[in-house]
Order: sequence, then C-alpha cells, then structure tokens
Amino acid sequence: MNGYTLVQVKENLKQKISSILDRNDNVSIKKIINELHSEHKNLDKIQIENSIKSMVKNGLILVGSELTQEKVMDFIDRKRIFKLLCENPGKNMKDISINLNISLVKTIWHLTLLQKFYFIKTKKEKKEEKYYSLKKMEEFI
Repeated sequence: MNGYTLVQVKENLKQKISSILDRNDNVSIKKIINELHSEHKNLDKIQIENSIKSMVKNGLILVGSELTQEKVMDFIDRKRIFKLLCENPGKNMKDISINLNISLVKTIWHLTLLQKFYFIKTKKEKKEEKYYSLKKMEEFI
C-alpha cells in the first residue's frame, strides 16, 4: 500500500467514494472500484473491494444509495428526530412522529436510516420498540 496505513487508505477511499456519489445519481460498487483503481494503480481491486465491504458493514456507506454516514444528517427531519432522541431517549415511533409533526411513514424511513448508519438503536420495552441515540448531537451541529 505504498507506506499508507489501512486507516489512511480507508479514509482516502471514503472521501473518494463520497466524491463519486456526489457526481453520480446511480452508481454501482463495481463502478466505484474501477474508478478508484484507475486513480490509484498501487491498490489492487481486491483491496479496494474489501475496504468498501468493510465500510458497508460498519455503516459508513449504504449500498444502493448515495448516502454516506457524513450525509445522513443533511436532512432536516432526520436531524430533528436524532436531536429529539438525544434529548429524550426511549421514545417510541408514534411519540416521535407526534412530537415532531412528521408523518409516521417518514418517521419510519428516517429511523430506519439512522439505525442502518448506527446513529440510533432500538430496545424492546413492554412489547414496544423504544429508540435511543448511539452518538452525541454535538458531533453534527
């Protein structure tokens, strides 16, 4: 890897992937691998693919979406939901929807994405899913 640490390579790949996603509406992992490989001949495609898989597994990028972990909070309603959960942990889906005046369908969508990117977690309490933040709001202000 030409003197780069794995962390440096992953960070560089994350920035490059974000840049590729900003330029393209619909892009496949194969296309990302090929573009990154053409720019960085010193990295083989297997290293790039393994790094991308690791980023997907760790919730840094979401396959089939242009979202990356850094972009999750670009949506106002999602940020409002996350802020509510930081300030009032243990809310259920209906309470979140009512408190923020967001439709239940939109609330479900935003909660799902927040979970996929490891911003929140759920805990079943008395037959009901409760939501809790895994990160601090200050990280996203």
